[in-house]
Amino acid sequence: MLSILVLAHILFGKPVPTFPGYALAMSKTMAAPIRSEADCDAALAEIERHFDNEPKPGTAEAGRFDVLAQTIADYEKRRWRI
Repeated sequence: MLSILVLAHILFGKPVPTFPGYALAMSKTMAAPIRSEADCDAALAEIERHFDNEPKPGTAEAGRFDVLAQTIADYEKRRWRI
């Protein structure tokens, strides 16, 4: 999944930030694609810790939670079509 900043660069030619720590911050927010049951299990294990205590909105942790939830939902929709 592309970050909004990378997408803005692609669509409008805006520069992608290069401040120290940007790559680390983005790697903590973005999730890897889910291509197998093992990938799905790993994503579920990571997101389960937030079920009882959702992260504070607007934080990097909340962004990762949202991305993981959507990535898992997309995978399950493709894998188990009804």
